[in-house]
Amino acid sequence: EKAIPPGTAFSFVVASDLHLCASKGPRAVALEGFVQLAKDSGADFVLFGGDLTSKGLEEEFLLFLAFANSLKTGAASHLGQGESLPWFVAVGNHDLYNSGWKYFKKLVGPSSDSFAAGSARLYIIDTGSGSVGEAQLERLGSAFQEDDLPKIVLSHYPVHGARTSSYFKITNTRERAELLSMFNTYGVRLLLCGHWHQPENVDCGNFAERITGSLVDTKSDGLAHAALVKVAADGSIASFDSFAF
Repeated sequence: EKAIPPGTAFSFVVASDLHLCASKGPRAVALEGFVQLAKDSGADFVLFGGDLTSKGLEEEFLLFLAFANSLKTGAASHLGQGESLPWFVAVGNHDLYNSGWKYFKKLVGPSSDSFAAGSARLYIIDTGSGSVGEAQLERLGSAFQEDDLPKIVLSHYPVHGARTSSYFKITNTRERAELLSMFNTYGVRLLLCGHWHQPENVDCGNFAERITGSLVDTKSDGLAHAALVKVAADGSIASFDSFAF
Protein backbone atom coordinates (compact mmCIF):
# COMPACT_ATOMS: atom_id res chain seq x y z
CA GLU A 1 0.00 0.00 0.00
CA LYS A 2 1.26 3.43 -0.93
CA ALA A 3 1.09 6.07 1.78
CA ILE A 4 -0.68 9.36 1.09
CA PRO A 5 1.94 12.07 1.84
CA PRO A 6 1.24 14.84 4.38
CA GLY A 7 -0.21 17.94 2.75
CA THR A 8 -2.04 15.87 0.12
CA ALA A 9 -5.81 15.91 -0.29
CA PHE A 10 -7.42 12.48 -0.46
CA SER A 11 -10.78 10.76 -0.51
CA PHE A 12 -12.33 7.49 0.56
CA VAL A 13 -15.61 5.65 0.25
CA VAL A 14 -17.37 4.18 3.27
CA ALA A 15 -20.12 1.60 3.66
CA SER A 16 -21.48 -0.34 6.60
CA ASP A 17 -23.72 -3.24 7.54
CA LEU A 18 -23.34 -5.51 4.53
CA HIS A 19 -24.72 -8.52 6.46
CA LEU A 20 -23.32 -10.87 3.85
CA CYS A 21 -24.57 -14.43 3.84
CA ALA A 22 -25.21 -17.16 1.29
CA SER A 23 -28.96 -16.65 1.06
CA LYS A 24 -29.43 -12.88 1.28
CA GLY A 25 -27.70 -9.58 1.96
CA PRO A 26 -27.28 -6.55 -0.29
CA ARG A 27 -28.98 -6.65 -3.68
CA ALA A 28 -26.59 -7.14 -6.59
CA VAL A 29 -27.35 -3.59 -7.73
CA ALA A 30 -26.19 -2.25 -4.35
CA LEU A 31 -22.90 -4.16 -4.48
CA GLU A 32 -22.35 -3.18 -8.11
CA GLY A 33 -23.18 0.43 -7.30
CA PHE A 34 -20.64 0.52 -4.52
CA VAL A 35 -17.95 -1.05 -6.72
CA GLN A 36 -18.63 1.60 -9.35
CA LEU A 37 -18.63 4.41 -6.78
CA ALA A 38 -15.26 3.29 -5.45
CA LYS A 39 -13.80 3.29 -8.94
CA ASP A 40 -15.43 6.39 -10.43
CA SER A 41 -14.73 8.56 -7.39
CA GLY A 42 -10.99 8.02 -7.59
CA ALA A 43 -11.01 7.10 -3.90
CA ASP A 44 -7.71 6.28 -2.24
CA PHE A 45 -9.09 3.62 0.09
CA VAL A 46 -12.29 2.10 1.50
CA LEU A 47 -13.72 1.93 5.02
CA PHE A 48 -16.27 -0.64 6.17
CA GLY A 49 -18.15 0.16 9.38
CA GLY A 50 -18.81 -3.37 10.63
CA ASP A 51 -21.47 -6.06 10.36
CA LEU A 52 -19.65 -7.42 7.36
CA THR A 53 -21.44 -10.72 7.96
CA SER A 54 -24.90 -11.83 9.01
CA LYS A 55 -24.00 -14.61 11.44
CA GLY A 56 -20.24 -14.39 11.91
CA LEU A 57 -19.63 -17.58 9.91
CA GLU A 58 -16.36 -18.32 8.15
CA GLU A 59 -18.02 -18.61 4.74
CA GLU A 60 -19.57 -15.18 5.24
CA PHE A 61 -16.18 -13.62 5.97
CA LEU A 62 -14.89 -15.27 2.80
CA LEU A 63 -17.74 -13.65 0.88
CA PHE A 64 -16.70 -10.30 2.34
CA LEU A 65 -13.06 -10.81 1.37
CA ALA A 66 -14.03 -11.64 -2.20
CA PHE A 67 -16.11 -8.46 -2.40
CA ALA A 68 -13.59 -6.16 -0.72
CA ASN A 69 -10.73 -7.45 -2.85
CA SER A 70 -12.75 -6.84 -6.02
CA LEU A 71 -12.69 -3.06 -5.48
CA LYS A 72 -10.39 -1.33 -7.96
CA THR A 73 -9.12 2.19 -8.33
CA GLY A 74 -10.01 4.78 -10.92
CA ALA A 75 -7.59 7.11 -12.63
CA ALA A 76 -7.92 9.90 -10.03
CA SER A 77 -6.54 7.82 -7.17
CA HIS A 78 -2.94 8.22 -5.99
CA LEU A 79 -2.69 4.51 -6.78
CA GLY A 80 -2.41 3.26 -10.33
CA GLN A 81 -5.39 2.75 -12.62
CA GLY A 82 -7.02 -0.59 -11.87
CA GLU A 83 -5.02 -1.37 -8.73
CA SER A 84 -6.79 -2.95 -5.77
CA LEU A 85 -8.06 -0.40 -3.27
CA PRO A 86 -6.77 -0.76 0.29
CA TRP A 87 -9.60 -1.34 2.76
CA PHE A 88 -9.97 -1.03 6.52
CA VAL A 89 -12.67 -2.46 8.73
CA ALA A 90 -14.37 -1.95 12.08
CA VAL A 91 -15.87 -5.01 13.77
CA GLY A 92 -19.65 -5.16 14.19
CA ASN A 93 -21.85 -7.08 16.59
CA HIS A 94 -22.99 -9.52 13.87
CA ASP A 95 -19.34 -10.31 13.14
CA LEU A 96 -19.03 -11.67 16.68
CA TYR A 97 -21.95 -14.10 16.44
CA ASN A 98 -21.19 -17.85 16.53
CA SER A 99 -17.58 -17.28 17.68
CA GLY A 100 -17.09 -15.03 14.66
CA TRP A 101 -14.26 -13.15 16.37
CA LYS A 102 -11.80 -15.94 15.54
CA TYR A 103 -12.66 -15.66 11.85
CA PHE A 104 -12.56 -11.86 11.93
CA LYS A 105 -9.09 -11.97 13.51
CA LYS A 106 -7.86 -14.69 11.14
CA LEU A 107 -9.29 -13.38 7.87
CA VAL A 108 -9.80 -9.64 8.35
CA GLY A 109 -7.34 -8.42 10.98
CA PRO A 110 -7.27 -6.44 14.23
CA SER A 111 -10.45 -4.87 15.58
CA SER A 112 -8.77 -1.52 16.33
CA ASP A 113 -6.14 0.34 14.34
CA SER A 114 -4.87 3.74 13.29
CA PHE A 115 -3.02 5.06 10.26
CA ALA A 116 -1.95 8.40 8.82
CA ALA A 117 -3.37 9.62 5.51
CA GLY A 118 -2.39 12.99 4.12
CA SER A 119 -2.44 15.48 7.01
CA ALA A 120 -4.99 13.48 9.02
CA ARG A 121 -5.00 10.27 11.03
CA LEU A 122 -7.77 7.67 10.99
CA TYR A 123 -8.65 5.70 14.10
CA ILE A 124 -10.70 2.50 14.05
CA ILE A 125 -12.19 1.63 17.43
CA ASP A 126 -13.70 -1.67 18.57
CA THR A 127 -17.32 -1.22 19.61
CA GLY A 128 -18.52 -4.58 18.30
CA SER A 129 -19.87 -5.58 21.70
CA GLY A 130 -21.70 -2.26 22.12
CA SER A 131 -19.02 -1.06 24.54
CA VAL A 132 -15.55 0.47 24.40
CA GLY A 133 -14.03 -0.81 27.65
CA GLU A 134 -11.63 0.86 30.07
CA ALA A 135 -8.45 -0.45 28.46
CA GLN A 136 -9.37 0.81 25.00
CA LEU A 137 -10.50 4.17 26.39
CA GLU A 138 -7.13 4.60 28.10
CA ARG A 139 -5.19 3.62 24.97
CA LEU A 140 -7.26 5.95 22.84
CA GLY A 141 -6.86 8.85 25.26
CA SER A 142 -3.09 8.40 25.38
CA ALA A 143 -2.83 8.18 21.60
CA PHE A 144 -4.96 11.29 21.11
CA GLN A 145 -2.89 13.32 23.55
CA GLU A 146 0.27 12.54 21.59
CA ASP A 147 -1.28 13.16 18.18
CA ASP A 148 -1.75 16.71 16.88
CA LEU A 149 -3.23 15.67 13.53
CA PRO A 150 -6.88 16.19 12.63
CA LYS A 151 -8.66 12.89 13.24
CA ILE A 152 -11.33 10.72 11.64
CA VAL A 153 -12.81 7.91 13.75
CA LEU A 154 -14.61 4.78 12.53
CA SER A 155 -16.87 2.90 14.96
CA HIS A 156 -19.61 0.34 14.39
CA TYR A 157 -21.86 1.64 17.16
CA PRO A 158 -22.83 5.33 17.10
CA VAL A 159 -21.63 7.38 20.05
CA HIS A 160 -24.37 10.01 20.01
CA GLY A 161 -27.15 8.86 17.69
CA ALA A 162 -29.79 11.60 17.90
CA ARG A 163 -32.87 9.69 16.78
CA THR A 164 -31.84 6.17 17.70
CA SER A 165 -32.88 4.12 20.71
CA SER A 166 -30.29 3.08 23.29
CA TYR A 167 -29.88 -0.26 21.48
CA PHE A 168 -28.50 1.51 18.43
CA LYS A 169 -25.68 3.36 20.16
CA ILE A 170 -23.06 2.63 22.80
CA THR A 171 -25.20 1.87 25.82
CA ASN A 172 -22.82 2.98 28.58
CA THR A 173 -23.59 6.67 29.14
CA ARG A 174 -20.23 7.32 30.84
CA GLU A 175 -18.33 5.85 27.88
CA ARG A 176 -20.34 8.00 25.50
CA ALA A 177 -19.63 11.12 27.53
CA GLU A 178 -15.91 10.35 27.72
CA LEU A 179 -15.67 9.72 23.99
CA LEU A 180 -17.59 12.86 23.06
CA SER A 181 -15.37 14.94 25.36
CA MET A 182 -12.21 13.29 24.04
CA PHE A 183 -13.24 13.75 20.42
CA ASN A 184 -14.06 17.44 20.93
CA THR A 185 -10.83 18.08 22.83
CA TYR A 186 -8.33 16.32 20.60
CA GLY A 187 -9.21 17.33 17.08
CA VAL A 188 -11.66 14.75 15.78
CA ARG A 189 -13.24 16.18 12.64
CA LEU A 190 -15.51 13.28 11.66
CA LEU A 191 -16.98 10.23 13.39
CA LEU A 192 -18.24 7.53 11.02
CA CYS A 193 -20.64 4.90 12.35
CA GLY A 194 -22.84 1.99 11.28
CA HIS A 195 -25.25 -0.31 13.16
CA TRP A 196 -28.25 1.99 12.72
CA HIS A 197 -29.22 1.32 9.09
CA GLN A 198 -30.64 4.78 8.41
CA PRO A 199 -28.36 7.63 7.25
CA GLU A 200 -28.07 10.24 9.98
CA ASN A 201 -26.05 13.39 10.68
CA VAL A 202 -25.48 14.63 14.23
CA ASP A 203 -23.69 17.86 15.16
CA CYS A 204 -21.42 17.03 18.10
CA GLY A 205 -19.68 20.37 18.55
CA ASN A 206 -16.27 20.36 16.88
CA PHE A 207 -17.10 17.32 14.76
CA ALA A 208 -19.99 15.62 13.02
CA GLU A 209 -21.18 12.08 13.64
CA ARG A 210 -22.25 10.59 10.33
CA ILE A 211 -24.14 7.29 10.26
CA THR A 212 -23.68 6.21 6.68
CA GLY A 213 -26.64 3.85 6.45
CA SER A 214 -26.54 0.24 5.33
CA LEU A 215 -25.67 -1.51 2.07
CA VAL A 216 -28.70 -3.66 2.88
CA ASP A 217 -31.96 -1.99 1.85
CA THR A 218 -33.32 0.27 4.59
CA LYS A 219 -36.95 0.05 5.65
CA SER A 220 -37.47 3.78 5.25
CA ASP A 221 -36.69 4.11 1.54
CA GLY A 222 -35.89 0.60 0.24
CA LEU A 223 -32.44 1.71 -0.86
CA ALA A 224 -28.86 0.84 0.09
CA HIS A 225 -26.53 3.63 1.21
CA ALA A 226 -22.84 4.56 1.15
CA ALA A 227 -20.78 7.74 1.19
CA LEU A 228 -17.79 9.48 -0.35
CA VAL A 229 -15.63 11.59 1.96
CA LYS A 230 -13.12 14.13 0.66
CA VAL A 231 -10.39 15.39 2.98
CA ALA A 232 -8.52 18.62 2.22
CA ALA A 233 -4.75 19.05 2.18
CA ASP A 234 -4.83 20.42 5.74
CA GLY A 235 -6.73 17.41 7.08
CA SER A 236 -10.11 19.14 7.33
CA ILE A 237 -13.26 17.53 5.94
CA ALA A 238 -13.90 19.07 2.54
CA SER A 239 -17.13 17.21 1.76
CA PHE A 240 -19.35 14.28 2.71
CA ASP A 241 -21.60 13.03 -0.09
CA SER A 242 -24.21 10.29 0.40
CA PHE A 243 -25.17 7.83 -2.33
CA ALA A 244 -28.11 5.47 -2.63
CA PHE A 245 -28.41 2.40 -4.81
